[in-house]
Amino acid sequence: MCVTHDIDEAIKLGHRILIFEPGAQISQYDTPENILAAPSNDFVEDFIGSGSALKQLNLRRADELTLWSPPIARIGEKANEVLERLADMGEDTVVVLDEHDHPREWITKRQLSRFDVIPEPNLELASTVEARSTLSDAMSAMLASSHGGALVTRRGKFEGVLLYDTVNDYIRHINSEAHNPRSEGGTSGEV
Repeated sequence: MCVTHDIDEAIKLGHRILIFEPGAQISQYDTPENILAAPSNDFVEDFIGSGSALKQLNLRRADELTLWSPPIARIGEKANEVLERLADMGEDTVVVLDEHDHPREWITKRQLSRFDVIPEPNLELASTVEARSTLSDAMSAMLASSHGGALVTRRGKFEGVLLYDTVNDYIRHINSEAHNPRSEGGTSGEV
């Protein structure tokens, strides 16, 4: 058991959180997810503060959601062969990996059509996160990307892409579960 007045600390450390109002009145006893998604009353809502949906993103890791497996290509590969593969797959982008399976670039067909072979990128990708990064970290990486996703790696090797829509669907699901009275984890007032 940990006693704190810091909701962010409680969310990070607790499996269940008990929120007391002044006078030791129980306001809500629930999982961090449910407290953030469905505060039981105005006191709890004020206590958790604004940005509860953003706080939920600190509860899960990038590899806990479904990753998309995009088309991949390799540095030095012929661009026309990659373009043909993309056309066959009906895709518009490709993730470029180096010889160690590290993601180095995420480019569109239009960008790819400028090359004979896929060149060595000269910039570091800002849209890459480790698999155990929080969804909050992944969303920050997504903001650095023009593709609507974050490239997820495990020990530097490419695992897949966490899409913005996947994170958004996760938040909607958590909010729906919290508002469902039969959701696991109970409702306010449960002790």
